Amino acid sequence: MLKELTIGAWVSTTADCPVRYQIDPNPDGVALILGSPRREFEIYLDPTTLAEIIRLGTQGSPGVQHRRGRTMTDTPQDFSTARPVSEVIELVIRHDPDGPLDIKVFIDGVPHTATEFIVDAGAGWTWAEWKEKRDADLTTASDAARSILLDWYNEPPGGEYVDGRNTEHWLDDAPLHSGP
Repeated sequence: MLKELTIGAWVSTTADCPVRYQIDPNPDGVALILGSPRREFEIYLDPTTLAEIIRLGTQGSPGVQHRRGRTMTDTPQDFSTARPVSEVIELVIRHDPDGPLDIKVFIDGVPHTATEFIVDAGAGWTWAEWKEKRDADLTTASDAARSILLDWYNEPPGGEYVDGRNTEHWLDDAPLHSGP
């Protein structure tokens, strides 16, 4: 004899919990994904339920403080027009003219690690050193960052100060794809 079983679940998040969403190709709902890729919780919501959660969440309640930049800009009934939750991204940069930059990245006030790619062909570079840095940047960058880096490395500002380049093109022998 089979009996119906109801299973309950709960999730507790903190202010730095990653949140992303995925819109169903059919406008039947949206999946909210909470947490990091290896420890994520996914919940699928129909438009009516999601609209009610947003309505209740924007009303606030005693003791709840809404983080700046983390509210929906609208509550569309058709989620194909939904806009992602906005994030406040802050870069705090300390510049030592005789040394490296110190860059701190915050998303909604939460510190994140970042990879620094600086394209500055000012005085002091030899062609061999420049190519080594260029190649390291291009092989470690994401596809989106690499696209920009290829454009910038093609005509770097201050390029006339790189010693020993002769007539070689800026991207000669450069790795045009990521990875090994």
